[in-house]
Formats: sequence, C-alpha cells, structure tokens
Amino acid sequence: MVAALHGIAADGPDLKALFARHQGVVLAFSGGKDSLVCLHLCRHYQDKLTVVWVNTGAMFPHMREFIYKATVGFDFVELKSDQAGWIEQYGFPSDVVSVANSIWRDPGAPDPPPTMTQPWTSCCAKLRFSPILDYLAQSGATLFIHGQRDSDGGGLSGDSQPGATVEIHKLIWEWSERDIMAYIDENKIELPDQYAHGVVGSLECWSCTARAGDSAAKVEARLAYMKKQYPDLFEKLKLRIAKVYLATEAAFKEMKADTTYAWLEAADANVASQQDESGPESVMRHPR
Repeated sequence: MVAALHGIAADGPDLKALFARHQGVVLAFSGGKDSLVCLHLCRHYQDKLTVVWVNTGAMFPHMREFIYKATVGFDFVELKSDQAGWIEQYGFPSDVVSVANSIWRDPGAPDPPPTMTQPWTSCCAKLRFSPILDYLAQSGATLFIHGQRDSDGGGLSGDSQPGATVEIHKLIWEWSERDIMAYIDENKIELPDQYAHGVVGSLECWSCTARAGDSAAKVEARLAYMKKQYPDLFEKLKLRIAKVYLATEAAFKEMKADTTYAWLEAADANVASQQDESGPESVMRHPR
C-alpha cells in the first residue's frame, strides 16, 4: 500500500501519536486530490478534527457541492473571502504586472488605468491563505495539517508558520503524483468531475486570469473543461483575460517607445559576446 511505503496509515502509530498530542486539529481542504487523501488518512480522528475550506465567492458550482458532500460527518467550517471586491480594488490577477497598471502606479498620474492588474500570488495569499491563518489564530487549534507536497512549491509550504503555538504537519509532503493517484485508486476515493476530463486540480476561482504557475497544458485543459461544462463562465473569463493581456501589452509597448529602452536595445547587441567584469550575474537583462 502507498501509505505504508511512506510510513503512514490512518490507524497507524504515527498518526495516533500526532493526534494524541493535540486537542484541536485543523485540516486545510480544497476538494482536490491531495486534500482528499489527507481527509481520508485523518478519518478516524473526527472527534478532534476541523476541516476548513475557503470559499472565495468565485468557486465552480460543482466544486461547492462536491466539498459539502465530501465533508459530511466531519466538523466542517466554510470560511469566506471576497474575490470580486478584492479584484475591484486591486485589479485582475496576472503573471506579468506593469507598475503603471497597478496600485503602485505614479500617484501623480492623471487617470487610473482602464484595466488594473496585481500579482496572482498576492491575490491567492489574500483570498485563499489569509482566511485560514486568521482562523487558526482565533480557533485555539494547536495542530495544522495541509496537503501540499514538496513538488508543488509556494502556497502553504512546509516552512510556513501560521503561529508559534501551532504545530504544522506536512502529511503527504514527500508523496509523488503517482503515489497520490495510487492511494485514491486503492481506497476508491471519489474525485471531482474535472478529473474525468483530464483536469488535475481543485480548479479554485473560475475567474482567475493568471496561469498561476501552471503549465500551458494544464491551462489549456482547464479552459477546454470550462468551455464544455461552463460555457457562460468561459466567455466571461475570455474577456477578462483579453483585458489583462491588452493592458500588459500596452504597457510594454509604451516602455519600448522610451528612449532609454532604445539605448538598451543597442547595447544588447553585445551581450552575447561580452560580459561585465563582475561576471554573468551582473549582465543587464530586459524583457523581449
């Protein structure tokens, strides 16, 4: 069994000892494959466990229903954040952000940009992670379990510290993608609808306009799923993505028109054959 290979079992001594040290335990839940595995591993400790999910207000309808169903029998807490309000104030999440299109723009600029953008990492941190950290701070829980894995990067990583009085347990930190799927198959764990369509993940906000670290293949699979299952939302998202793209492109064109950029263009002709005396790290780079 996969869990045994990693020294974990739902009724094994390691989890028993872990839960024995704590009276209040919080598990972060998204409805994706990783958090479903964590939920299944912790199923014998429902008397101490609180399952927490953050609803950003932009969740796919089928995911809301799936999460409600998956957490039946558990102490379940639905936290809420306001994605629409956050975007209205700070702009659409983007992988590339121009200062001119953000809240950090020149305060003396005559008009606000037609389309504001923000780093997608800031958006996720505020809407998905901050509510959990706030809940931990006031819940009295002393153990926090999350389903992030070493290969994920970012988010609620193994080094995050919600609070000095809270122990963090990375339940499946060393598991591979293959391990996760094998455990799901072994235990016949139900997955959300999108997995049957080749979309691996909990989907999160339908209106996210950033790649958010996903590969092109994952983004294409997500959009294809939306186009088929949620055509109305897909059309709305297309318009938002176009706004972000056009705003970023316009800012880049404006930068290229600047005389300083023209000087850099000329200087760049020598980059391939010359290096600064300090070494390659100090060679000036600029966007193409």
